Amino acid sequence: MNTKQNFRTIKGGHSWAYKRKEIAFPKDDLTFTERTQRHMSNHPNDNNERKVKGVTWSKRTQRDKDLDEFHKNHVWTYTDRTMKKKWVFIGSEEE
Repeated sequence: MNTKQNFRTIKGGHSWAYKRKEIAFPKDDLTFTERTQRHMSNHPNDNNERKVKGVTWSKRTQRDKDLDEFHKNHVWTYTDRTMKKKWVFIGSEEE
């Protein structure tokens, strides 16, 4: 069994882009400011504001209201000596 790896390294020319980097990635002799201005001209509608990613929450449903009501009237606590916990009713419904 041959345990020696025969993979070529990136420096040895693993990819076409690395071998011909002058063609694939032309070098710019621009300063940082000029490069920033060019980038901003390519994206004229960008206001430099972060996009909000993730969950967009909808209006509160009846289920959410019922859950709030449940938490007003119940508490999560120990119920016996064996350290078991349960929701325990603590209040009465307001009438």
